[in-house]
Amino acid sequence: MNKNYNTWIVIVLIIVLGLFQYSYFKKVNDVQTSINQIRNEISAIRGDVSQQFYQINAEKADYLLDGIEFYDAKYSDSTKTYSTQMKISFSKLPADANCTLEVVSTSDHYPVQNNLYGPSAVYENQNDSQMVFGDAKIITLISDQKNIFTADLSLEYEKNYEYIFVIETPTQIFREKLGAIPLLEWIDPIYNAEVNYNEYGVRSPDNGYIKYTVNVYRLIDQINGNLFINDKILVYPDNERLNLKGISNISYKVLYDNAVIKEGVLEQTKNTYEFNENYQASNSAEFTAGINDDLAGKFTFEFTITGIDGKVTTLEKKMNY
Repeated sequence: MNKNYNTWIVIVLIIVLGLFQYSYFKKVNDVQTSINQIRNEISAIRGDVSQQFYQINAEKADYLLDGIEFYDAKYSDSTKTYSTQMKISFSKLPADANCTLEVVSTSDHYPVQNNLYGPSAVYENQNDSQMVFGDAKIITLISDQKNIFTADLSLEYEKNYEYIFVIETPTQIFREKLGAIPLLEWIDPIYNAEVNYNEYGVRSPDNGYIKYTVNVYRLIDQINGNLFINDKILVYPDNERLNLKGISNISYKVLYDNAVIKEGVLEQTKNTYEFNENYQASNSAEFTAGINDDLAGKFTFEFTITGIDGKVTTLEKKMNY
């Protein structure tokens, strides 16, 4: 009898414990559901507030640029020109505005800076002073619809172009820099090299060593046709055109104190940080140096880049410390 009684007590306790756990987890789940609902409500409120701020700012804004599109891009190697039609649309413009499009051009390449993780953000505002732009030219705009403008562009090879939309009213003048069409970079692409040491020093008198990694890449992403100049880009060339400017071979020399200590060839890598045509080499070299010599600034890397079209480009880089 005692056994049966104890068994029943255990069964009852198990049932009670189960009900308690069910009730507990249900309450926890209800609390979690309430928290999620509160989060969703907060998110919705934030969205409403952001939308209201946007509407307030839009109402205060003198004009609102919607976007820029391009159509019918064509290369003409016979006349050395690139043509395309540019479409600029606004959702808001002053009723009494007179709109024009200005273009400035330069025969300079965009500046390059090193980035250990690939060519990214290589254009900076402070580099504007390094580039010489010609006088602005006015491009004729056609407007068949309200606040929508089109312009037929015919651009000479071997130049980079930047565009400014000018909105002029009787009381104010607004200038909106739209961005760049980097035609020079497509027609005559430039390259950057990065040289990074893994280890270097002098183990004993006259026994110097260096372990290094070098990367060479074109400042055009062959997959996306992107030029790495931040938000300056306006339009991308087609991949077929870029493929004509591919790399055939890259060789390099390592110099210590102007003496060659290593020669080699770079190989195209598979892991290319989402950009194409990255060539890399990792190796080591030995050189003669005193154990107390200052090695900084004495390493030079020379690169010879041969393109598919046969063009040879040379680069010289110091080691990045």
